[in-house]
Order: sequence, then C-alpha cells, then structure tokens
Amino acid sequence: MKKLVVLFAVATLGLVACDKEDNSGTTTPPKTQKEMVIGEWKGDMSVFIVTAPQPIGNDTTVENLSYLNVNFKSDGTYTTDSLGYDPEVGTWDLVNSTFTLDSMDFDLQVLTDSKLQIGLDTTETFGGMVITTSITQSLKK
Repeated sequence: MKKLVVLFAVATLGLVACDKEDNSGTTTPPKTQKEMVIGEWKGDMSVFIVTAPQPIGNDTTVENLSYLNVNFKSDGTYTTDSLGYDPEVGTWDLVNSTFTLDSMDFDLQVLTDSKLQIGLDTTETFGGMVITTSITQSLKK
C-alpha cells in the first residue's frame, strides 16, 4: 500500500512539474484602426460649440448620448438606434485619421478599445461675420 501511495505521489509530482507549452515566441498582431472600430458602441456625449461675433455670440451645448446604440460592421455599414427605436443604416470608413459617416468626413480624435471620439470643425462667413462651429461626439464600449 505504501508503494502505491509513493507511486501516486511521484506521478502527481511529475505532472505538476512538467513545463507548460511555451507560446512566448508567438504574438498576436495589434488590431488595425478599422478592427478597433468594428463592434457595438454606446453613445457617450456630444459637444457643440459656436463661436461668432455679436449679436450671435458664443454658445456651447453638451448632450448626453447614452440613449444611442451604434454597431459598426466589417462590411463598411453601420446601424444606429435610439434605445432600440428609429433604426437607421449607413456607411462608414476610416482612412488614417479621417472617419467618414455617410460621405461626411470627421477627424478621428481618440480611438481605443473602449472609446471612439470624432470631431468636425467648420468656419463659414455670413454677411461678413465669421462663424466657427466645432462638433465632438464620443462613443464607448
């Protein structure tokens, strides 16, 4: 009986002491920007800033976008809805730092595994007044 216990202990020790397979030589390549975008996102916030001379003046509007759901698909389409209502379908693309939604180009400001932020700045002249607008929208996973 003692021999059986010792044999079992040695066999168990042998299994525990064996080296695990070494995978340290293989690495997973980092995701491309497009691969990081693909998937389901939730709205975070939108900031809209208008800078203009009087009588228009300056204005900043911040909106909570937590009601927004966006799903970017690998085929270059996306779906968006407001808490499951009013679904819409569109197209998207990302080349370098230009994020295109339905043929409208935005600047890619932040892209991580958990945050996507795009922005658009415009300057126009109306009746001799220069009006600048800045829109920033962010999504999170």
